[in-house]
Amino acid sequence: RCTYHPDVPVSQGRAWLQELRSLDITTLMVFDNDCHFWTAPDPWRDGVARARNAYGDIVSIFQCLNEPDAGWYPGTTETLEERAAHHPSSWVMSQADVTAHLWVARDFLGPVAIIIGPGLSSGHSEWAAGVGWRPVNMLGVHPYAKAPGSPELVALIAAYSAYGLPVAATEYDATTVGMHTWMAKNMSVAWAFCWSNSMHPQ
Repeated sequence: RCTYHPDVPVSQGRAWLQELRSLDITTLMVFDNDCHFWTAPDPWRDGVARARNAYGDIVSIFQCLNEPDAGWYPGTTETLEERAAHHPSSWVMSQADVTAHLWVARDFLGPVAIIIGPGLSSGHSEWAAGVGWRPVNMLGVHPYAKAPGSPELVALIAAYSAYGLPVAATEYDATTVGMHTWMAKNMSVAWAFCWSNSMHPQ
């Protein structure tokens, strides 16, 4: 699991990803709010196109967007701007914007790419009802603050599965004992997040 960083020299990025592939390690490339797509004239379109041109022959699995639902709960009165300010590591946006971004990603990544979208983190699956999921192959979730095999975790995954797509955990807490085993047995695919903050200082 790696975030696409346009400031990394392409030759360096390709060498690293090719080494991983030589070891049979599959890369999930994440397009999140650290990608600095907003520096381009058409930020999302041009950013996805740059990533495709640089790495599309090496990477075939992409998580598009990251935690757009962060901070949302039924009845919330917070605006998108307020939620974004309270969750700076998330790329908060509306369901309509998520849908539009996913369609652009599909258009530029092509029909063969596996697109996982978009790392939902609020724990409220009803938020996803407002998104058009046709461009994606899988629905990504971040089931933090859940115990492995707990009724809350099982219910959350079942609720997201009701949207008719395989559910992937594109982040989960690597320090929760037993979670690796539960994910391996119960999820289509899962990626652990960092073991400690020192691995991801921000």
